[in-house]
Amino acid sequence: MTNDSPLVQVALGMMPGEVIVADKEAGFAIIKSLEQEAAVHWLAFPFELYAGLDEMRTTAPERFLQLFAFVQEQVECLKSHYPLLEHGYTIKFHCGAYETVAHAKLHILSTE
Repeated sequence: MTNDSPLVQVALGMMPGEVIVADKEAGFAIIKSLEQEAAVHWLAFPFELYAGLDEMRTTAPERFLQLFAFVQEQVECLKSHYPLLEHGYTIKFHCGAYETVAHAKLHILSTE
């Protein structure tokens, strides 16, 4: 599996970064964000490249929904290791010009 996306390269260990979950079978990963906006700030994304969530939603709507389900399942599994997530978390995403990395992704942030 090759991909020029820096997010995927981190998930596959080709670039430095903290991998929280990398599920090659499901085709999704969660990594720690380099630009922390909360005590826990992760990025969840598919291994395949979509320029943004708008593109993913329109060209692969099932994968778009699978990404949300993957995030919720993984956060539930990881709560015991990240107690800040026990108090709740926020899932957010950017569309359009605000994207800093052209790859569909969700942000997972702890709520303090």
